[in-house]
Amino acid sequence: MTQQHNEWVDNLLSLYQHSLIGNKENRGLDSDFARQTYIETRLDTELLQAVMAGKYKIVFLTGNPGDGKTAFLEKVYDKLRELNSTEKKKDAAGWELTYNDATYTACYDASESYQRKSADERLRILFAPFQGNSKPNIQHVVLIAINDGKLHSFFHLPDIKQDFQWLSKTVIAKAFSSSQSHPDDSVVVVNLKERTLIDLELEQNSESSLFDKLLLLFTDKQHWDICDICSSQSHCPIFANARSLGFGESAKQSRTRLKTFFAISHLRRQRHNTMRDVRSALSFIITGNLNCQSVHDCPEPITLSEKHYFNSIFSAKDETLQEFIELDPSRIGLSQLDRQLNVLFHQKANTLLPTLLPNSNMVVKVGDTSEKWMTSIRRELFFEGVEKAFATDLQGLNTAFDLLPYRYFDRFIKHLQGNRDDKLREMICRGISQTEGIRDTGVGEWQNHLLIRVTQSVKEGLTICKKLPANEFEVLTPLNTPPFIESIPDRIIFKHTQTGIQCVLTLDVFEILLRMAAGQLPSSNEQQAVLDELHDFKSRLHRYQAKDLLLIESNGQVHHITQRNGKIIRQTEST
Repeated sequence: MTQQHNEWVDNLLSLYQHSLIGNKENRGLDSDFARQTYIETRLDTELLQAVMAGKYKIVFLTGNPGDGKTAFLEKVYDKLRELNSTEKKKDAAGWELTYNDATYTACYDASESYQRKSADERLRILFAPFQGNSKPNIQHVVLIAINDGKLHSFFHLPDIKQDFQWLSKTVIAKAFSSSQSHPDDSVVVVNLKERTLIDLELEQNSESSLFDKLLLLFTDKQHWDICDICSSQSHCPIFANARSLGFGESAKQSRTRLKTFFAISHLRRQRHNTMRDVRSALSFIITGNLNCQSVHDCPEPITLSEKHYFNSIFSAKDETLQEFIELDPSRIGLSQLDRQLNVLFHQKANTLLPTLLPNSNMVVKVGDTSEKWMTSIRRELFFEGVEKAFATDLQGLNTAFDLLPYRYFDRFIKHLQGNRDDKLREMICRGISQTEGIRDTGVGEWQNHLLIRVTQSVKEGLTICKKLPANEFEVLTPLNTPPFIESIPDRIIFKHTQTGIQCVLTLDVFEILLRMAAGQLPSSNEQQAVLDELHDFKSRLHRYQAKDLLLIESNGQVHHITQRNGKIIRQTEST
């Protein structure tokens, strides 16, 4: 065999934002590869059809750079050209076509100036046919990519409100009002920040999310056939990653575990991953920022342990992947497992690892340290380990998810999927009470209330709390159904039904609250993050006039104070 050059690798590598060969695949459908790897979305299957059917006069696409706004506008252009439309103009700013006596105008980025015209001037020109206080009866469709900040500021300008009364009222109502009633259905605002590229199918049952489709396309075996006759294949980490995630024996499990990382990132709600972000991240995960030539030219074969995806993602510069460092399976404290792995390392050869990792190449190599080898094995066990063998062959490890910093992840997912959890409300109440510094004494009705600290006197050894019955709260999963984009339920709402006071529980807040409810005391940094998230919720409950109080003395004695029929009733219990 001889050295081969796989052009698919170069194309993939060009997606990575810090690529060694440069990042050129970063806007719209500007290359054959971009078109070849375009993943059809609800924009294509639903919005495009609605536009062609004449349902909308104005379409606003908002979101971050890389969300796919430009790509969709180019898909609309392609469709119109297929229908033998007439092109009036096309440049770097957009295009204009006519079809069936209607004019279609697209603007790639209405937030920027172009050819000495400011963004506001360009928008005035685009909306000129819609000037006035009523919807015009014209055959004109405008499609605009714009950031929501610019959309808000433009339509709140006094002169715009005056000159474009109908359009201003319609846009403000649709984009910036919580009202469910909208004045006109001929204008639509699609916010791509709300699009979710993953789903909640994390048990290898389905691979239908945009993330799944993209990863399957990147690792499709047909793109890697040339590697079968390459002399570098045996030590090429790029091919090894493509095989592990695409067409190897445990590839489906590896893909699902990788999707779990991206799902956690989404459910933490700390950043929004765009389509461009995910394409860049997957590029690095597969290539390791290497191309064929860099593998061929390496004076010493690049070891899989250094560039295999399950190691390289934890040292990436990519902004999306940097969040994964906190999820590194090698960081979880499992002393029994570490002692066992340390023994295996010093044995050099053993029969246990082939059972746990049948596709592994992680033999102990000259120069390996115990720490380095164990770090890699832990990561590989999460992504590719035979989980049914964990409980029998490994100490202190029952499932792959024991290697993640979450104990209640599965419970969070199941609730989002609609599975009722009768104990969840009480656990959240208990967890919030713990954040108030109120420790569970197990006395009386303690388990069935949420306690909000009113005051605490260290000198007098007395803590006074409001006592709110748990049955006054409800645990909700808001249905996130924005138009024309993929979405999933991604947060829990904890609501006080008497007042409407509520808070959002992200995955991290949910995890810490349930740990505290179970009696665990998280680190000060973790606890402070929860306190910050819950501050407004607890402050508003603090102002709520409750009928029940709890007085806790430093010696453990508890007093229940209740107001009933104008009388104050005191009940004392002792721990």
